[in-house]
Parts: sequence; structure tokens; C-alpha cells
Amino acid sequence: MTRKKMMVAFPVALSIALLLGFAASAQIDDCPYWDSDYEEPTMYVGGEAISGALALLGFAVPDNFLCETYPGECFGDERDLYYYVSGSTTYVRYWYWDSVLGALAYKNIKDLPMSLELPFRLWDFDENGVPDKVQLELLTQLLCLPEGVQHPLVDLDKLRSDMIANEAQYENLAGHLFSIRQEMVDAWPLLSQSTVPKGVGWLIRSQLGKPGMPLSATILDDPLIFKSGVIPETFAEATWGGLAYFLIDIGDAFKTIDENWDTAELALNNEGAVHLFAAVFGMLEVDVWDIILQEALLQSLSMAMYLDQFDWEYIYTKFNIIDGPDLTVLENAINALDFSPEMMPSPETIDQFDWDALFDGYPGEGEFVDETIEDTYLTTYARVVQASPDAPTLDICQNGVTLFEDVSFKEVTPYSLVTAPHPEFTYGFSAVEADGDCGAGVALADVDMPNTFTMVVLNTYSTLESLVLDDNVAAPVNGTAKLRFVNASPDAGALDVVAGAQTLFANVAFKGVGAFIEVLPGAYTVDFMSAGKGEKALPPADIVLNSGSVYTLYAMGSAGSVEVEITEDVEAPDLVAVDAPERKAYFAGESFELTAQVDSGATPSAYAWYRDGVLLEGTEPTLTIENAGPGDSGRYTAVVTVEVEGTKAVTQLSDTTDLIMVYAAPEVSIAGVSSVKFGEPITLSASLAPFDPVGLTDSYTWTQDGTPVSTTADLSIPYADDDMNGDECGVTAVVALADYPEVTRTVYAGQNLTVALPSVSISGKSVVEIMGTVTLAATISGVGTTPLNYGYIWTYNTDGNVQVFSTESTMVREDATSGFTGTYKVSVALNVTAQPDIKSDIYGTYYVRVTDEEMPVASAFGLAFAAAACAMAGAAFLKRKK
Repeated sequence: MTRKKMMVAFPVALSIALLLGFAASAQIDDCPYWDSDYEEPTMYVGGEAISGALALLGFAVPDNFLCETYPGECFGDERDLYYYVSGSTTYVRYWYWDSVLGALAYKNIKDLPMSLELPFRLWDFDENGVPDKVQLELLTQLLCLPEGVQHPLVDLDKLRSDMIANEAQYENLAGHLFSIRQEMVDAWPLLSQSTVPKGVGWLIRSQLGKPGMPLSATILDDPLIFKSGVIPETFAEATWGGLAYFLIDIGDAFKTIDENWDTAELALNNEGAVHLFAAVFGMLEVDVWDIILQEALLQSLSMAMYLDQFDWEYIYTKFNIIDGPDLTVLENAINALDFSPEMMPSPETIDQFDWDALFDGYPGEGEFVDETIEDTYLTTYARVVQASPDAPTLDICQNGVTLFEDVSFKEVTPYSLVTAPHPEFTYGFSAVEADGDCGAGVALADVDMPNTFTMVVLNTYSTLESLVLDDNVAAPVNGTAKLRFVNASPDAGALDVVAGAQTLFANVAFKGVGAFIEVLPGAYTVDFMSAGKGEKALPPADIVLNSGSVYTLYAMGSAGSVEVEITEDVEAPDLVAVDAPERKAYFAGESFELTAQVDSGATPSAYAWYRDGVLLEGTEPTLTIENAGPGDSGRYTAVVTVEVEGTKAVTQLSDTTDLIMVYAAPEVSIAGVSSVKFGEPITLSASLAPFDPVGLTDSYTWTQDGTPVSTTADLSIPYADDDMNGDECGVTAVVALADYPEVTRTVYAGQNLTVALPSVSISGKSVVEIMGTVTLAATISGVGTTPLNYGYIWTYNTDGNVQVFSTESTMVREDATSGFTGTYKVSVALNVTAQPDIKSDIYGTYYVRVTDEEMPVASAFGLAFAAAACAMAGAAFLKRKK
């Protein structure tokens, strides 16, 4: 290729770029070759990144080289780029204004493959006079054409598969290079280090021309330097000097890549670069490939793929390398690079695009982009209403490609871009059971309509068919709403649609469409009557119509189970909104406000407020709910009549607010047994009423005589102690709003404990004869089920002298004398067997008289009765001391 002066003006290219008008559509936004963040092809992003990185490293001309700062003017295209040859090296020279010197200066850029030394906007790899940027733009448009579109001149399926194959070629090479950073760091000094110890490239160069050594300019003529004994075609025209400089260049390249790793990886190892080089590969013809592969950098890279095929032991011997890198270290480092010739893209491995068909098909280079795209397909937007009552879940296909997935009965899809491709320019629809093959679907319709439309899938599944509705309807501007009716029920018969006393639509048969009518905005209950019979054909439906909106009302389903669906086909401008409180939950007694906000271009004249469809009393912009109660829970809607310039008064409903909940003030109560016998368990439970486990959270603190004892809803005391008798057990419950834990209510309940001690009674003779025996027995009663231990002490108090006679439950004194007469006392120490520190004391007394007199029976009976009464009166309880 002959290097020549390169002018920066491209008249043909500029005309193409101006005519292109490349605008991102919804289709392109979903295309992998379109960067929606930058709003341009990914190949642009990749090209600009590579060009910028090379300029930053000093290997390419900066993008603004034509407009460097110069007093009072920009050079524009008055300055040229020149190729400058110095010795064996070719440079690109560009001029700029040096502000330090205050004069024009130039810089040289070392020659890189083809266009890489130029700014991306001037790349022209295939040298056809059209900048690659324009061709990449066309390529992106073609790659991003909707699936299913057939282009008259380009096989789009092949174009896409060629791109994918070329992307794989580049990813294989770039991915490998950026996975062996350490290996390149290890290898470069062994190949190209210029200081001692020198790399093998410099050592070979130093030997060339010496006695017995090859001359630098001699073509490689010793195949034994390769393990195969054959010189690869890549080295067919290489010289011995070229071999030495190849080793030096590739080692220096490894070093440069490592030193500028982040910049190199950012520019070369990304989606944009992958797409860019895949496209460049495809644009290059074989003769251009032959040229590009002669470029020094790519030639060195191609040769590098053969590094592990050299017989390094033979080379060391041939060039008498003694002080070079250790041979084993060198071989290991090269093997670790894991290069192979198959990694390098070549005319034999890449797939080339057939650009000739495009250029030949449309005369006039300035028009080919527009015509290529515009004559390929038409687009519009369409949606689907699934009204077939017995159909399974369906996929809806458009021109053989799935458009909507898993569409069930009554479902209304969103609008989606659809395409009518060359040459019929019709929108073909079919339906297939979910996850089925579009090619085996039931044909629904071939639509030839320029406007946005709705396709209604109706009838039974065995006789599936469709109805197409034109959705190109102007919104009303006189304050009304527009409404039409579609009878999509296959067996409900003809229907009348009635609102109050007004018939909105009359005698609409199956597949019939009641034309658009204008109605006043508001909330309606509509009835569906069998036409001419006055009988209700299906349950009534509640609908809300906004001023300026357009609606379609559908009846669908089989007779006896007909259902209603309404769609908003044209949405009125949002003139009214509700500024609702951030909190969506309150306790009874709190207050909150809602404010109707009106668009700045509208003037409000009347307000109304609804809660769950019920009209409220407020007629002001702000609705204040004071001392709220549970009945104020609900979703709120503002209805505002506004005046908009150029239209009549419009009544519009705001969007309904999220649910606002008001919870009744909670109360806490205590359940369980609080009156027990000594040693028995006490179990109390706290509960809240009313309580919503979704909207509220709770926590509990139990206290006993003011001391915290538990933080759960249940209080359990395993053994009742008589010290607890009369204590108050209280529970404090903190109730919080689930989504607003900082909003709380605190409630309290208390209950007194009653602990009953056992009692002791004494039995025995109260009158004993002289020399008789005093026998008394203690009996414990009022004991619960908890096992207790008992300790007995029998005592007798004589003139302050206390005597202990027994530690058993029975006391026996023989040979009674008159001195035995008196009051006997039994003290019983109690404790819980399982927990002995739970303890108390009880006692009882009994009077015994010892006499030698014989008493009449009546007197004896009287004395016995009196003694018994005395004993009973002496029984008492004594709290233990702790």
C-alpha cells in the first residue's frame, strides 16, 4: 500500500452521515449492539475508547488535532496529516499550537496498523472512502433490525452469525492476552531487556554479521530453528534481523501492556471493543488483510503465536549464546504464555460481510443508508387482549417470533413495538400454547394497519379467532371521557350496556364493537342486559372514567360466567395528584392530612374526597382527619374539577392512595390463676385486644411489687412463697406500628397474688389422770400437689421455761403428774422439696389438764369440750423470718 498525504475532508462520508439520521428506537434500545447509556452504537464506544487510549499513550493522533488552541481561529481542515519516514520507521506527523513556545509545532506518531494512529472518526480500514464510523452505523442498524425481518439485499441471519463468529475470534485473543499479565511480566526481560542480562533478542542481534553468523538482511534459511523443521508461512519473508527485532518488539510490547494495564484493558477488553473488531474483521477483504498483516505490530503479534514452536536449544547453540537467560527459564516462560497460531484472526478464520450487495443495490452513495433501512420494514405498536374463555395460557407470536409470553384469560398485555417486514408489510399474528413453537401456532390475523391497534383473541380455543381494534383515537378536549364497548363473549348473545336510566350501547353482538361515545367523567355502575329482553346477562361492573381519557369496555367469558374488563387506551394528562402522608398507619386518636395537588397549568374550581368509593364531607384542597378512628382506614381519592386553557372544565380523579390504616387503642388483660396454695406454681398470661399481628408489634415487661421479673407475654413462677401474698403482679405492654416502630402506645394491667399457707391441728386427750400418758398428734391440712418437707418441734412452757418434748408429728409423755397440766405447742417448719429455700412456719396449741379427781361424766364431757375449743382457738399461722 502506498502511503500518501491524507486530507481530512470526506465529502461522501459527510453526506452519508448527514442523511443517516440514526435515532434510537425501542427496537434498538433492546439491541446488544446499541449502548442506551451513550445513545450510540457500542462500536462507537469501543472505537473512541481505543483511539483515546492510544492517543493517551502517545501512539495515536489526539481527536482534537485539527482544533488545537490558536489565537483567534481553529485550523479546521487547513492542516493536513502527513506520513513521515525516518530510516526504516514510518510516522504520522500532525501539527498543533504549542502554547509554551507560542508557535506551531508538530508531533510524530509511530505507525500503527492501518487507521489506528488516527482519531476514531477518521478510521477507514477498508479504504473505500467511507469512514468506518458511517459503515459501523449502518451495520448496527442492520444488526438491530427486528427479529423476523427479511432484508431484500442482506441475509440478516448470516450477518448476525458472522458477527458472533468474529466476536468469538477477538474474545479468544483478547481474553487470553488479559489473562496472562504475570506471564508477560516474566517473559519480557528474557526476550527484550537491553541491559545485562540482555534478552535473547538483543543477544541474537549482537551476533548477526559476525564470522560464521547469518547477515541481518538475509532471509531466514535455517528451518531447524523450529521444532517442526519447517519454516511457518508467517516467517516466509522474515530476515534474521527481523527475527531479532521481532523478539525485541514483542518483549517490549509485553512490558508496555503491563505498564499501562488499566488503560489497555479498559480500551481493549470490553463489549464495545469486541463488537468493533468483529465488525472490522468482517469489513476487510482478503487483499486488505494481506496489507494489514504486514504492519509491524500485527506482524509481531502473529509471530508471537509461534514462540513455543522455536527450538530454543538449537538457537542458543547456533548463535553461541552463553551469557543469556537460562534456557530452561526461557522455555518455561514462553510455554506459560500458552500462545498458538489459531488465536490470531486471519482471512481464513474470520467471516467477511458482503458489502457489495448494499453498495450495488442502491445507486447514489448518499442515499444508501436511508433506503436500506426504510425499505425494510414498517413499525407500529400493538397489544393483545386474551378473551378466549377456555384457552390455555398462550404465547402470542408476531411474524413467527414470540411477542408476548404466558398470556392468560382476561389478561391485557402492554403495547409493544411490532414490525411489518419486506415484502408484504403486514403484521402477522398467531397463537400457540405457552412455550410452544411459533411455527405451529394458530393463525389469528394478518394486519395491514398503519395505526396503533389492539388485537382481541376470542371465541373458544377450538375455533380461535381475533378482532382488530384501531386505537388511533384522539382524546376528548371538552371535559368528557370516551368509551367504546366490545362484546367478546361467544355465547352471551347481543348485549345492551346501561348506566342508570341511560343506554350507552345497544344490541352489540358477539365480535361487535360499540363505537366510541363521549360521557361525563365520574364513577359508574354499568349493567349488561340481553338485547331487547330487559334481562341482566351478567353482574354489574363499577368503572371510573376520567376527563380526557379513552376507554374500552370488554365483556368476555362464557354464558353464566361472563366477566368485565376495562382498559385505558389513552390516558388523560395527570392534572390531579394527592399528597398523602408518608406514614400509612396510625393509632386511634391521631390525626393526618391529605392534600389535592393540581397541575400548574390548570385552575381548580371544585374538590371532593372519597374513601374506598364513599363520598366524604370535605370540599377543600386539604382533607384533615382529626382524632382518627378505625373507620377512617382506607384508600383515599381526590376528585377535582379544573379549567385548562383551550378546553372546557375537566373533572379528574387522582390516583387512589395506598391503604392508610388506623388501629384501635390497644388494651392489655391478664389471664391465669393468681390465688394458690403455698409451693404451687403461678402462671399468668398477658394478651392485647384488639391486635393486628401484621400491622402491630408488641413487647412485654412483668413486674412483681415493682421489680421486673419477665419480658415475655407469659409470667411463670414455679413455687408460690407466702411472702408473695398480697404482692401485685403487673404487665406493661408496648405496642408499636409495624412499619413505624418509633410510634408506640403503652398499656398496663395488674393483679394481686394470694398465697394460702397450710394449717396444723392437734388431737389427743385433753384430761389425763395422774400417772397416765399425755399423747398428742399434729395433722397438716390445706396442702397442694407440690411435695413439701415438714419439721416438727413440740414444746411446753412452764413459767417461762420452754421444754422440747418431741420432733415428730406425735408427742408422748408418760407418768403424768399435775405438773404436766398446761398448753402444748407444735411448730412445723415447711419447705418445698425441689427448692428448699421456699419455706415457712406454722404452729398449733393444745391445752391438757392432769388430775387425780374423778369427774362426773357430764363434767368430764364439759372439760373435754372446753379443752377442744381451746386447742382450736390456739391454732394459728406464723410467717417465717427471712
